[in-house]
Amino acid sequence: MNKNFKNMIIIFIGFFFLSLFSNTLSPFITTIKNTYGVSNDAIAILPPVVYGASFIMSIVSARLQSLISLKRGVHIGFLFAIIASVVILVSKSFYILLVGYFISGLAVGMGTVFLTTMLSLLPKEYQKFSLANACFGLGGILILPIDRFILKNSINFNYTYIIHIVCVVVFIIISSKIEIF
Repeated sequence: MNKNFKNMIIIFIGFFFLSLFSNTLSPFITTIKNTYGVSNDAIAILPPVVYGASFIMSIVSARLQSLISLKRGVHIGFLFAIIASVVILVSKSFYILLVGYFISGLAVGMGTVFLTTMLSLLPKEYQKFSLANACFGLGGILILPIDRFILKNSINFNYTYIIHIVCVVVFIIISSKIEIF
């Protein structure tokens, strides 16, 4: 298999798994509110925490790219996703959950910047940004039935993050096959 094609496919898989991870929060907002017994004002801070962390990490990642390899940056970004998943999985208080979701924002910001940069460094014919966006969109669509299943069967929402830990570990193994970056 052509190495550039293989790298492109691995990057697409990264966008898909990153989307599965980043789109898990929204369906669980009400569940989180009820589980942790927080007010509407308190739960309203959760999305800005995630998106603020993602924004901050996007800026930091742009500076990190000159210091670490792109492959290492992707691995670190996805390791943040594992750390965030573990924190969310074991959180017993809303404030610990906020920390977990802050780390998840860092993961999404770093993963997006490094994956996008890797895609932009492929030869022109492999720079399929529309397909990368489609993979991200597909992840956002496919996580919804999983979340719905969790909610419908009264399974603790935290357990969804076990799926993410498995997916991220699989992606880290797959992404170790990226050549050159």
